[in-house]
Order: sequence, then structure tokens, then C-alpha cells
Amino acid sequence: MIRSGNAESVTEDERPTCAGCGVRSPNTNTNYTLISSTGWRLERTTLDMDRLAFIWRCPACWRNHKQKSMQARSARPPSRPPHRRRPAG
Repeated sequence: MIRSGNAESVTEDERPTCAGCGVRSPNTNTNYTLISSTGWRLERTTLDMDRLAFIWRCPACWRNHKQKSMQARSARPPSRPPHRRRPAG
């Protein structure tokens, strides 16, 4: 990333690649522009107890990913509410 005053410019080698289809992101001045005006999404996920991963997805792959994760959630059995004791009295 190249800094110019307060602006950051993304170089060709630093452009994100979609985790779903492998396409490179469009050329933008910053990653903020990539998210806000082109629809790319950045997902933060936990790999294990102390490691995080940041995954870029293009708009089409984000829609597919979101749809699949919603279907997986709805397929899970509902969780039971916590057992509450009645107050003595």
C-alpha cells in the first residue's frame, strides 16, 4: 500500500483476490472504496483460538456464501433456552 498524504493507494500486487472464484478486485484507490462502491465484502473469521483470517469475496460469491451460511443455520436444530429455576417462595 502506498501512502500519499492522508490517502492510501492500493498497488496492483496488493489488490484482494476473491476467496470464492479467485477473481482480482477492481482497481481502486483504497480498500474502503472497494467495499463501499463495488460491493466487495471482507469477512473476519477465527481459524483457531488465537488466529484470525480476513477473507475477501466479490459480490456474487458473497451472495452465494451468505445464502449457504443462512441455509446451514436454518438446518440446525433450534437451541434450547437456558433452564431457569423458579424463585423459592
